Amino acid sequence: MGFDQRGAVVFRVLRNESGRWDVFENDFEKPLASFDDRQDASDYANKLCATKEGSTILMLDDSTPVPPHSRDAPRP
Repeated sequence: MGFDQRGAVVFRVLRNESGRWDVFENDFEKPLASFDDRQDASDYANKLCATKEGSTILMLDDSTPVPPHSRDAPRP
């Protein structure tokens, strides 16, 4: 199960080999930014997501993907 990414902007947050958290836009090879802390990377991705209508964030950790968060979804 997945979601249709054609034409949509997806910001991916994942840990790199050195243990830092990288933020990527779509399938770019180079990260937009890298952070020591997962929360800092998540905050940065959320700020980027807020600038692009219909964009989503896909948080990936070492084992299990976390469901994507949509910019348009209600926030608690």
